[in-house]
Amino acid sequence: LKERLNWTHDITYRRLNVTSQGLNEKQLPPATLDAIRHANQHDLALYAAARELFKEQCSRQGAFFNIRVRRLKARNRAAQRRAKP
Repeated sequence: LKERLNWTHDITYRRLNVTSQGLNEKQLPPATLDAIRHANQHDLALYAAARELFKEQCSRQGAFFNIRVRRLKARNRAAQRRAKP
């Protein structure tokens, strides 16, 4: 995104409102999962399409793209550690 928008500064992000004690799919009854999937079917379809588009765009970025992604992840991990109280 940085290259696509011609941003010159580095972008970092922090994860907020993330729980380590949330439920996973195995803890929910199948009927509940079916209801959630049904209620979110359009969101799931949009997400699947966006993921596919993202994969295609990533594959066209060139040889150094993976290196840049690893560097971004390292900067974000460092920023996350600095932000912890």
